[in-house]
Amino acid sequence: MPVPELPWEPPPEHERRARREPRMWPIAVGVAALAVLACIPHWVAPTVAIMVALVGIPVAWGFRRISQGRRRVQYIVVVLTLLLTVALSVVAPLLWLRLGVLQPLQLPS
Repeated sequence: MPVPELPWEPPPEHERRARREPRMWPIAVGVAALAVLACIPHWVAPTVAIMVALVGIPVAWGFRRISQGRRRVQYIVVVLTLLLTVALSVVAPLLWLRLGVLQPLQLPS
């Protein structure tokens, strides 16, 4: 009785090794834009930056848990950068208030 042939051919080994992970440039650009947004002397911009960072921190931390090697280190850097963005979002409006660029929020009368 002849042995049946396999219905598919396994991919060559060199193609598996040549496959690269996607780059993290879009994440780096997004975090940098978020940090710039946190520094704009306005009440809305730092608020948006802090909300986005507070949502992004658990997401990046979760991706860190399912990643390995170099990718894991990159997600740790993203989490630390988002934490710094949160700190900057809090400190920047206080600094702008101190310099007199922003006025304290008041209810209209």
